[in-house]
Amino acid sequence: GVRNIMDPEQNVRGGLAYLRWLLRRFEGDVLMTAAAYNAGEGAVERYGGVPPYDETQEYVRRIMAFYRASQHEQPALRALASAPPQES
Repeated sequence: GVRNIMDPEQNVRGGLAYLRWLLRRFEGDVLMTAAAYNAGEGAVERYGGVPPYDETQEYVRRIMAFYRASQHEQPALRALASAPPQES
């Protein structure tokens, strides 16, 4: 886990671990994962999809545009979703 959120390495590792966990929880669904990363998994579950929050709607739109543009170059999200957790 992250012991010091001000430590950039710990912060990035913690964020990536959370992203990996969300990808698994939402079975690789990048749209739902992006929404949950921004608004929280509870909000995504309550609304049954992307919550109607302006910030989350815009965040998901930007992430999905980037994901679609880079998907053919970097299939890393699928690999990340299926990779076993790494101990630090």
